[in-house]
Amino acid sequence: MVLKLMSRTGNPLSALVGERAKLFSESGEINRKLKDPIKAVAGVESFYAPSQPKINRTDG
Repeated sequence: MVLKLMSRTGNPLSALVGERAKLFSESGEINRKLKDPIKAVAGVESFYAPSQPKINRTDG
């Protein structure tokens, strides 16, 4: 679909993405440095523990 649009318009992918970015705001990735990330994760797990969520610790 993307290649078809690029072929039809003659625009590179960067131009097509640029058009979309103007229409839809991008928050980007927000990173925070924590003093104790292990404690922070434990706090989140503790908060949600009553609902017995399935936890996936996959990073990335």
